[in-house]
Amino acid sequence: MEFLKMDTKELFRLLSLLLDYPEEEVYRFVKENSLEPTGVKEVDENLGRFLEFYTSKPLNELQEYYVANIDFGKNTNFYLTYHRFKDERKRGEALAQLKELYWEEGVDIGTKELPDYLPLLLEFTALVNYEKGLKVLEEYSPELEKMKEHFREKENPYFYLLEALTKLLQLETVKN
Repeated sequence: MEFLKMDTKELFRLLSLLLDYPEEEVYRFVKENSLEPTGVKEVDENLGRFLEFYTSKPLNELQEYYVANIDFGKNTNFYLTYHRFKDERKRGEALAQLKELYWEEGVDIGTKELPDYLPLLLEFTALVNYEKGLKVLEEYSPELEKMKEHFREKENPYFYLLEALTKLLQLETVKN
């Protein structure tokens, strides 16, 4: 097993991958590598708890769990504007603004995902424009908190990733 030391952008990228549908490449990477502690107790503890869950299951079970507990959950899906606007008209406007943000940075997200999909936004933050991505994540922090609470109530292990993310966002907000 190899130990990996990550900076904040790399942590956002890792969270993006772990919050997305479990794919074989990511699963293998996580199983074969160990993360060196970040030095932020709350981030390390929560990431560690999630990784215990993630690495203890076969990939097909993780995929089934994800579909059953995240994809179809009204309160546990990863579409940020849905948690703010549900299916109101304002949601369409918010989605268009996010899509424009991606376009301004030269990113074409195509039609695979909506622009408010949390793993996509985390990837944008990590790889394309850290400041703009961080600003959007901060704007949707109330929705992240609501999602996190729903995960906590359901004793869903994805709670730990959202807890790590919100702690990381708090630290980054203080720095900037």
